Amino acid sequence: HDKTGRKKHAMYFLSKKFTECESRYTTFEKTCCALAWAARFLRQYMLTHTTMLISKTDPIKYIFEKPALTGKIAR
Repeated sequence: HDKTGRKKHAMYFLSKKFTECESRYTTFEKTCCALAWAARFLRQYMLTHTTMLISKTDPIKYIFEKPALTGKIAR
């Protein structure tokens, strides 16, 4: 429930099959790839609504704490 007492619920459940090349990414790279894909897919929704990411890992925190990103992650 949020601060106003309203129950929160999921609006979308997304699924994407990785390409053969993407399937060889590390777990972290796959997570970043999935986040980028979802952000592109839901862009119009995310521009007008507050969006929460619920995940077992915290890839965004890792990205912002890392001083210099390289390779696929930087793209």
